[in-house]
Amino acid sequence: GGKVNGQYPQNPFVSSNANPWQDAVLVKNPEDVFRYIGSINTNLSAYSSSRQTLDFTFIAGIDAFQYNSHLFSPPNAYFESADGLPGTIVTNKTSSAFANLNLSGAHKLITNMFTATTSFGLRQDRRQSDGIYNRGQNIPAGVTDVNFGVQQSLLESQFLVKDFAYYLQEEFLTLHDRLFLTAAVNAERSSVNGNDKKFYTYPKYAVSYRLPWLPRWADDIKLRAAYGKAGNQPTYGSKYTPLPVGVYSGQLGAQPSTTAGNPSIKPETSTETEFGTDIQLLGGRAEFNATYFNKQVNDLILFAAVAPSTGYLTKILNGGAMRNTGTEYSLSMTPIDRGGFTWVSRTTFANVWSRVTSLSVPCFLGGAYFSQRFGAPYVCNGYSVTTLQAFNGWDTTFVGGAFKSRTRHITNWDSAPKYTMGFSNEFDWKNFSLSSLFDVRRGGYAVDLTGLYVDPVEILQDTAMTQKRFGNFLKGYASYVEPAGFVKLRELTLSYRLPHSVVANLLGGGNHDVRLEVGGRNLATWTKYKGYDPEVSNFSNQNIGRFQDVTPYPPSRSVFVSVIANF
Repeated sequence: GGKVNGQYPQNPFVSSNANPWQDAVLVKNPEDVFRYIGSINTNLSAYSSSRQTLDFTFIAGIDAFQYNSHLFSPPNAYFESADGLPGTIVTNKTSSAFANLNLSGAHKLITNMFTATTSFGLRQDRRQSDGIYNRGQNIPAGVTDVNFGVQQSLLESQFLVKDFAYYLQEEFLTLHDRLFLTAAVNAERSSVNGNDKKFYTYPKYAVSYRLPWLPRWADDIKLRAAYGKAGNQPTYGSKYTPLPVGVYSGQLGAQPSTTAGNPSIKPETSTETEFGTDIQLLGGRAEFNATYFNKQVNDLILFAAVAPSTGYLTKILNGGAMRNTGTEYSLSMTPIDRGGFTWVSRTTFANVWSRVTSLSVPCFLGGAYFSQRFGAPYVCNGYSVTTLQAFNGWDTTFVGGAFKSRTRHITNWDSAPKYTMGFSNEFDWKNFSLSSLFDVRRGGYAVDLTGLYVDPVEILQDTAMTQKRFGNFLKGYASYVEPAGFVKLRELTLSYRLPHSVVANLLGGGNHDVRLEVGGRNLATWTKYKGYDPEVSNFSNQNIGRFQDVTPYPPSRSVFVSVIANF
């Protein structure tokens, strides 16, 4: 707690005796951020007539920032003595710049039979960053200079990525503006690829057709299909095997990293085909959209485990393929529009099935995870990309009625939902407006490691449930793998637009619009999940394994009261 007799008491409940009130007073971490965002946009109309136009566009942009921080934790802070090096100073200086150049041209030809648009251009991107992290420990009292630290550690992180690409596209509109054709190709090269001089080409084709004959209930029906390829670049440094520098037996030296780079690394390639329809009906009061897609990803970039006898623990390689198949639907409609009352509704539905279709290495546990005992991402040919695997009980073998052996039983779950839906509605009556948004996720599983932390100390309200759950875990069952489906009230907003006469009296003449608004976000959640939030993940920045919930910051529930004025 706070001061007692002018001193902060030590906290007897933690080994470091840290007192958060003392930390808030003593520990300082000032930060300075200087950022510049700028762009140049130049257009040139080289030729223009009633039938043809030729235009050129040049765009350049930059996003640069400088970050400086200085963390100071004095030696008299209680927790500083825990590591035997009281007093810590950390300085961080990072500079970063992201810049791009784009030069493009477009030629448009209009005839009585068709309209053709030819586009072409090139793009260059540059991304670079340099960060220096310096830490000094065991600092004398009263000193704020990192150089006085008895124990020093220094880390510098740098990267520079250069990309170059060019594209060509043709759009063709004909048959009284009913048939629309598109063909294009994009060629890219990047310094992060193993061969940084090679261009990888990605074509795309699309066609759409608006039907000339329509049923009575339809205003417009469009059929569409598309095919295209795209690339996903390797992460920076994937083609290199780092040589970490350190002090060994008093001598400065370097040794190979435990992760072997791949000098032949290349981008992942995704090939997607989709078919769909867009229908307008009921005099423009409703619109229905449906899409089916099939996406095949080849040359997956994997961090595969290798035999320690090779000198490495992990190797980066292109060694797999996966497929995503799914459907998307949306329905927008205005059920009521009469007597000053309007109701606009929109419903969305989406589902995705994923499978690993090829794997050049043995099945493995991928991404970041704590233990297969709790639940880990599992990558294997024929399985879902979002598979969650955990030990779940035992398989016991008896011979002649006598116990012979026992092995762990392994269970697989799918962390991805079977489908997701969204429901939004807006009601307008006179000067009042009420809007809502519900999100639905059906199916999927998550690992409630927060529950594993708190169950043994019985601080939750339902102690009978926590005792049973923790007891099953001690018996070897995956009792903390829980259903993660939910229904959430994302947004609810009520607004009132002041009458023009009232606004005119308050603000004088003119065309003014003033609204009073009360709104909330994440107001309610209905779920069987027993943790904080089924959407929270400890490793949300990785591609797989985003189902692990470890003492997250409680999800925010916000209420806003606003006055919105337009002049």
